[in-house]
Order: sequence, then C-alpha cells, then structure tokens
Amino acid sequence: MIPPAYSREEACGLWVFLEQEGGRLESVALELLGKGTGLADRRKVPLTALLLGQEVEAAAREAIFYGADHVLVADHPLLAVYTTDAYTNVAARIVLDRKPETLLLGATPNGRDLAGRLAVRLRTGLTAACTALTLESGTGLLLGEVTGFGGGVLASIKCPAHRPQMATVRPGIFPLVDPDLTRRGRVESVPVELAVGEIRTEVLERGRHEGVDITRAKV
Repeated sequence: MIPPAYSREEACGLWVFLEQEGGRLESVALELLGKGTGLADRRKVPLTALLLGQEVEAAAREAIFYGADHVLVADHPLLAVYTTDAYTNVAARIVLDRKPETLLLGATPNGRDLAGRLAVRLRTGLTAACTALTLESGTGLLLGEVTGFGGGVLASIKCPAHRPQMATVRPGIFPLVDPDLTRRGRVESVPVELAVGEIRTEVLERGRHEGVDITRAKV
C-alpha cells in the first residue's frame, strides 16, 4: 500500500476549496460552505476555506458570511486564472503544511481537474461527484454517497487510512444558505512560492457567458 503523505494522528480540520472566477465565488463554493458548517460542527472543528486567486479579499470576507471560520488566502498574479500546474502546486504545498483531515471541492471542470491532481500528489483517496456527505457513526469518517447507472447503484465510500479525506460534490446538490453579515472570522494570507517555469500552459483568452445557471435548474 502506498504510504500516506501524513498520518491520521497529524490531521485536523475540515477544509473547503473555494472556486472563484474574477474574484467572484462560484455557487458550488457557497453550497459547500453551508454543508461544511454542519459537518465541522459535528466534528467540533473550525471550518477552513482555501482560496486561491489574485485580489480576492472581498471573496474571502464573503466566505465568512457563508460559514467559514478561517479563510486561507493564496494571492498571486499567476493564480488570477486557473491553470492546473499553478493551482495544484500551491494547494498541495498548503495542504501538506497545514494537514487538514478533510478537503471538499466542487465537481466543476476546474474542481474535478484540481481534485484528481491533488489526490495523486497527496497520495490519498478521492470520492468523486458525490450526491451526499455524512459522517460515519462512531468513527467520524467522511462518507461520500455516489450514484451510478441512472440511480440503480448507490455506493457509500470512505477513506479510513489516508489523509486528507477528499470528495468532490456536484453543483446544486446542497441548498444555498443565507449569508450572515454579522459573522466574524479570520482571513489569513499565506505565502506563495510560484514561478512562471512551473506552469506549462498559458491562457491566451477567456470568455464567460452570462445567462441562466443551469446547475441551479430543477430540471
């Protein structure tokens, strides 16, 4: 068996990766904050949000309103636009340094890309495209529920040995909670060591269609 990057005894805390674009948090990030609050309360740990980007201070404050107790902000010009190498390198270094017990991400194109890369880099498991998240009675292990074959198969998956426990969640699965503008939390800037030579891709142009968000549609 491949040895874990760090042990269960070293691991502590529940983290949510905050996907953003142009400094605006994606809806799935807000949904995960709402769900993560309940899971963190059951584990009696603070809810930590990991935010990568450039000039994302407003997004960090918004995350606190939606349930984060602590926001780790990695701010760097090379993180302004998502690239696999930059985000994987920075996120992996922060995770290995802080050693969270659980890391949740959105099952978006960027979220799926980052989650798979991180799972390999961190030598841990990943439950992909979950439709429900619960904690196992007695052990407190994260249980990720995954459906297949049009709902004909329902699997509950856990990661008992390696850390962090990782899962991606489909957008629109969890309800969007109302923000509490009176909440207080801590925003911490973390140092970023990132060079142009670490990034093998270059984003030449991006376009975003502003319209109906089909991930929020009931049908």
